[in-house]
Amino acid sequence: MVDRSALSPSGVYRLHVLASEGGRSQFFQITDDEGRLLFTSLDSYDTRHRTYFLWDAEDRVWVYSGDVGTFFWEADSETGEWEQYTYVEAEVEAPPFLQELRSRWHGEDPVLAPTSTPGPSSDRAALAERITLPYPPESVSWEVIRPGSEEGSRLPGSVDYQLVAVLRYDPDVARQLRAASVIRQSAVVVDEDFFLPWYPEQVREYFVEDAPTGYWRLTMPAYEVAVFARSPWLNGWVFFLETGLVFLFFHTS
Repeated sequence: MVDRSALSPSGVYRLHVLASEGGRSQFFQITDDEGRLLFTSLDSYDTRHRTYFLWDAEDRVWVYSGDVGTFFWEADSETGEWEQYTYVEAEVEAPPFLQELRSRWHGEDPVLAPTSTPGPSSDRAALAERITLPYPPESVSWEVIRPGSEEGSRLPGSVDYQLVAVLRYDPDVARQLRAASVIRQSAVVVDEDFFLPWYPEQVREYFVEDAPTGYWRLTMPAYEVAVFARSPWLNGWVFFLETGLVFLFFHTS
């Protein structure tokens, strides 16, 4: 395995980023200044998505993943155990590097502008300015949601901009788009609030509730969004129905 490492600002710890066998994901370990292993991350991060591993000034380890979000780890002052926190739930300032990235991605870029009126837009030309449409759809419904908005607080990855779109194609065209797409390796799991009022009923029909957790799992294959992607809309997932309906979910992280 390839080991990439960085010393913490205090010089007490070292962060090691390692590739898993096969190189399809990466994880990290923390050692002390003498090389003793202190912590190994339980999670691994898909190498197909933009991912950063870094220290902040307080010797916290940060992971920014375009697939699953932003997290940090901090050593407990009493036990020395490394504890994981979700950035959006913690009152901790992100490292300047991540702040700069977010500022660059979330600036006053017209492709991030929300739809002109609340709710979905049917403007195909405006959607084509934001994402790639390999074939002109028969109709579209789409919405860009700002972080911090009422809708944004309900969607996964709520600190990011999201773009959700329903495209309607001839079924043969939709099958061509599906054939050109790559199946997503991780499952799609959402909560109840993911389902915005304007989504077609067909969308919800393909999710099943996991009663013990209260989350909803997509029961059909989801695909990577590369066929439709255009910066900054590079991350997310898509699924295709035999009726020709295509459902797209993008986020900017």
